[in-house]
Amino acid sequence: MIVHSYIAQLIYKVGFNCNSIFYLFFQCSTSCGAGERKREIGCYDVGTKLKISKEYCTGPEPDSRKSCISVAKCRARWKYSQWSSCDVTCGKGVVRREVSCVIEMTHTDIKVADRNCDGTIMQSLKDYCPATPPCPTLIQHSADIGQRNRKAKANWRTGPWGEIKIDWCHIVPYIIIVLLDMGSAHLEDTLDDYFQIICLQ
Repeated sequence: MIVHSYIAQLIYKVGFNCNSIFYLFFQCSTSCGAGERKREIGCYDVGTKLKISKEYCTGPEPDSRKSCISVAKCRARWKYSQWSSCDVTCGKGVVRREVSCVIEMTHTDIKVADRNCDGTIMQSLKDYCPATPPCPTLIQHSADIGQRNRKAKANWRTGPWGEIKIDWCHIVPYIIIVLLDMGSAHLEDTLDDYFQIICLQ
């Protein structure tokens, strides 16, 4: 009766100009976890401000029950994620993970503010990668790397043509022998004279 009177007063203050459905929400049926929330629904006459039959109110009737989740008295705890992949493929690297303050429900976790969890974060959020292979050793010196990366600027340079030196004193006798074998005996005197001139220079 007190509830009905309170609803009537609210309707009067709002000033509805037609028959209206008015309802009050109640708290979740549980203080931690999944529960059900109920509400009282009524059809009220605007003129008399009294509760009347629902058939006088137009439109579909609202639901009187609704599922709810309450965390008012739930105990929160720190929850850690899985370790990430190593941030390097060789050498010393690190892996990381995240931590959240959560309230565990039957089918899900509800993330809440960190102040709801007792104490401080006790476990490490960063660690060295396990069994990471060593990186290959670089054999280039820094000066070599700089020389390789610098754009090359060069010009062609040419030297003098080389001279072919022939020791005529040793070659000409062989030429004479070859010519004699070929039937050029009449050239013997001429070549012999030329040979003498070259070798005496």
